[in-house]
Amino acid sequence: MTAAGARITPNGLIRPPIVHGRRFIPPVVDWQRVSWGRKELSVGDASNDDYFPSGLGTGDSTAERAVAFYEMLAKEREMLARAPHLALDVAIPGLVPGRYLRITSLTVIEAYDVVRLEYEVVLLDELPTRENAEESRALGPHWWLLSGRDDRGAAYEDLGGTYGLPEDGVVADGERDLRPAPPPDATWLEIAFHAAGEPETVEHARYILKVSLPLGVAFS
Repeated sequence: MTAAGARITPNGLIRPPIVHGRRFIPPVVDWQRVSWGRKELSVGDASNDDYFPSGLGTGDSTAERAVAFYEMLAKEREMLARAPHLALDVAIPGLVPGRYLRITSLTVIEAYDVVRLEYEVVLLDELPTRENAEESRALGPHWWLLSGRDDRGAAYEDLGGTYGLPEDGVVADGERDLRPAPPPDATWLEIAFHAAGEPETVEHARYILKVSLPLGVAFS
């Protein structure tokens, strides 16, 4: 068991990577991260113009596009500050060669209709250094995938995400989105971790992380 009732259970072996993610929702921008997904978002191509100013996708001047871009970032940061959030410290070995995933948080972002998972990639038997963090980053995010379900019967799909290395960091990190955001009446969410190439179903998961909903409420 972990914070706020989150828990994991192991189940299986590793397979090689085969696919990319399906991410199309932009993260809070970190220039050291790389975005990847099965559906990429063109800048300004979003249904919610409150978060994606129209000037981002037009022929306006560079200065105007820059202003619109930073307005978008400010709105997103304000939105995320109000979003339901759960800090975690969950270690999941066996998905990335010689490393484990450290799940650090979950956030429900209703404006994007996603659950966002943040993680680090940590070596199993070495102290973190800039050099081995670069090696972790070079491995990429394709060794594992997510799926999910809740107690109201909703199925969740992996949209992909971002991964990279902070400018002064010694641990590679990233974020991964699951769609949709949980319905208001859901009381728990299971997030399943899969080795790439295996079925993306909860029944075939290597690990399952179960959290109560809304985030931050302990299991009864």
